[in-house]
Amino acid sequence: MTIAEWLHATQTRLSRSSTPLLDAEVLLCYELGVNKAWLLSHPETLLQGESLQRLEGLADRRVEHEPMAYIRGKQEFFGRDFIVNKSVLVPRPESEAIIELLKKHTISVPHLRVADVGTGSGALGITLALELATANVDLYDIDTDALATARLNLAKHEVEAGVYASNLLEQSHGTYDVICANLPYVPIDYDVNIAATHEPAVALYGGSDGLDLYRTMFLHLHSFTWSPQYVCTESLVFQHDELRSIATEYGYELRETSDLAQLFTPRG
Repeated sequence: MTIAEWLHATQTRLSRSSTPLLDAEVLLCYELGVNKAWLLSHPETLLQGESLQRLEGLADRRVEHEPMAYIRGKQEFFGRDFIVNKSVLVPRPESEAIIELLKKHTISVPHLRVADVGTGSGALGITLALELATANVDLYDIDTDALATARLNLAKHEVEAGVYASNLLEQSHGTYDVICANLPYVPIDYDVNIAATHEPAVALYGGSDGLDLYRTMFLHLHSFTWSPQYVCTESLVFQHDELRSIATEYGYELRETSDLAQLFTPRG
């Protein structure tokens, strides 16, 4: 079977995807270790043996709507590749708004202490460490498998950070200037796309209205003898008013909103 034939056949198999041809091209590039330009300029190249078998296996996974990031084992975030697997959520482009908001308000502040709470793959915390050159970052997650993935990404990007198993900030390891918290916020009865059903439920769902974990996190912050200068969150747009109310109840006011992200500061 040639590249052109495989692309045609696989595009048909992936017809339930919104981007069947692109998916097929990405799988081929991944398996062959080439870019799209090479792929398109070598349509008569034969695919055979173990390589063809592996490709069919990859296509089988994509037919079941498994995220491409899990199939390839990586996802780009803020211009960098991060290792991902089924222990962590796939980093989303919309979460880059958190990085932009925090850079806007803290880029000139030296020696920030940053806690990435619910870190998952570590994409947010590691990106902040790289974008805010003097920041000291700690990564928190309740899931030890997720933390193992975060450690792989720390090594990949040559970033040093504390890595702590904790239910949110229940086991806080210091005081922080910035809390970065992209916590599970999907309501239990909310319809997610099929690809998201492959991702860990513990990292997606946040109770009946999706905001239970944010309530607990702000309660933790309220109980501390210190207050961060900034708390940056992500949630669905229709949740923003309620999340703002939660933050207000515990002494924080909304500073700025960008897409799904909200930035809070201590009131007064």
